[in-house]
Amino acid sequence: MSFLELQKISYADPGGFTLQELSLILEEGKRIAFAGETGSGKTTVLKLISGLLQPSSGRVILKGDQVRGPVQSLVPGNERVAYLSQFFELQKFLRVEQILKYASRISSMATERIYRICEIEHLLERKTDQLSGGERQRIALARLLVMAPDLLLLDEPYSNLDSAHRIKMKSVVDKIGDQLGITSILVSHDSFDTLPWADEIFILRNGSVVQHGSPEMVYRRPVDEYVGALFGRYNLIAIDPGVSDTRAFLRPDDLIITKEEDCELSGEVKKISFAGPFFEVQVSAPQGNITVLSGMPDFKVGDRINLKVIPERVHFL
Repeated sequence: MSFLELQKISYADPGGFTLQELSLILEEGKRIAFAGETGSGKTTVLKLISGLLQPSSGRVILKGDQVRGPVQSLVPGNERVAYLSQFFELQKFLRVEQILKYASRISSMATERIYRICEIEHLLERKTDQLSGGERQRIALARLLVMAPDLLLLDEPYSNLDSAHRIKMKSVVDKIGDQLGITSILVSHDSFDTLPWADEIFILRNGSVVQHGSPEMVYRRPVDEYVGALFGRYNLIAIDPGVSDTRAFLRPDDLIITKEEDCELSGEVKKISFAGPFFEVQVSAPQGNITVLSGMPDFKVGDRINLKVIPERVHFL
C-alpha cells in the first residue's frame, strides 16, 4: 500500500484556473517538491492533498483512506495532514508554550524534542507579539508537528524570510525529515529551496505537469526552456547554425574557460561580475551571448577567451 496516492485529481476554480489530471505515488519518508511559475497550480495541489479544496475529479488516498474535501467533510482539512501556509497565523496575546501545549497530542518528551528541532526552546515564555517573523514561522511549524501528523505540506516556507531566518528555517526543515522521518511535500518557485532538498520534483505550468524527475535530471535535462529557466541561468547555443534543432542547453558550469586553442567556442568578454564563491562571466560569441563561471579570472573585459564544453553535460532542446 502506498503512503500517499493522487488518483487522477483535477480541479477547476470559479476564476477560470484548471488543474489538469494529476497522478502520483509518494512513499513514506520521501520528499517531493512542486515547482513552477506563480499561478501554475502549486498551492492548489497542496490544498487538494490536505482536504482544504474539493477535487473536481479523482481521489487523494493517504495510508489507504480517502482524504475528504469540504463537500464531504463538515470541517475542511484532514487532521493527519499538517499544512503550513505562507499566510499562517498565531493566536495573539498568548505565550508560546500555551499555544503549543493546547495543540499537543504527544508526550512531553516528544514535545521537547520538537522544540529542539525547531530551535524554539528559548522562545517558550514569550508572547506571540514579541516574536520576529522567522520565530513565528518556526513556532507555527512546531505547533503542527506536536499534533502528530502523518504528512507535512510546506507552502513557500521561506518566501517571507530574511537571509538569516531563511537559513535557519531550511536547517529546521532538513532536521524534520532526517530526525523525525516525516514525509514532506514542499512548494516553491526558488530552485535553491528544492534542488538540495527533494528526492523528486514535479514541474507545473498552467495546471499541468510538464516534467518530473530527480533534481539533477530537471536541472540538467529540462524538457523545454520554461523548465530550464526555473532552475537558474542557462545558455542555448546553436552548435550548428544551419540546423534549427541543434540548440545545446548548457548551464554556466557546463563550460570551462581554457587556454586550449582547439575549442568549440570562443568570444569576447563583455562583463565580469563577482558572485561570492565564483565570478560570472558574460561572453559574446558567434553562437550568441554565453554565461560561464570562473574562479579568480586572469582576463579582463575586452579579452578573447576560449570555452570548452563538458561533453556529458550537453543536452539538446
